[in-house]
Amino acid sequence: MALAALAGCKPERQNAQNDHSGRRAESLIDFPAELRAEDPSVNEFILNAIQTCMAEDYEAFRLLWSGLEEPISEQEFRRGFRATRKVTILHLLQRRTREGDIVYIVHSLVELDPNEVPEPERDIVLLLRKESGKWRVARAPREEAKALKALLSRDASTNGEATTNGQATTKGQAGTNGWPEHDHP
Repeated sequence: MALAALAGCKPERQNAQNDHSGRRAESLIDFPAELRAEDPSVNEFILNAIQTCMAEDYEAFRLLWSGLEEPISEQEFRRGFRATRKVTILHLLQRRTREGDIVYIVHSLVELDPNEVPEPERDIVLLLRKESGKWRVARAPREEAKALKALLSRDASTNGEATTNGQATTKGQAGTNGWPEHDHP
């Protein structure tokens, strides 16, 4: 949900950079400079993806999703992004698949309007991979997602709340052999 509009696909509507309250989408995205990838196309994809989602452009969202998986339904998409108030990127980890392809694991915290949804925060981990030369969003390997979500839970329990100010963030390649056999993209 947090990264649905990646892949350089720009929203077509004139007001696509604005959210429901008229604020610019960029002001609702916290993507610390120290977490950004060395490859600028990855950073651009992430920002464009979030902006597409906040513009509630489901067709553009579907184009950003991996051709190997089915994205969330339009109803779930609209319900989630109408309630979105802020997206914070917590981790951006570069990995290599067994085939040698570079992929990225993106961990984000999505803050939602508590009047719209029962859970006001969503802890989301997604995978970015290239398909036909373009970045696409896919589900992250289970083990990677569980490990990153555990970091956020641990930070929340030691600090009293989740750290979204960059102090609990990580960048780089934690681990060199990819992920377990059953979780490989």
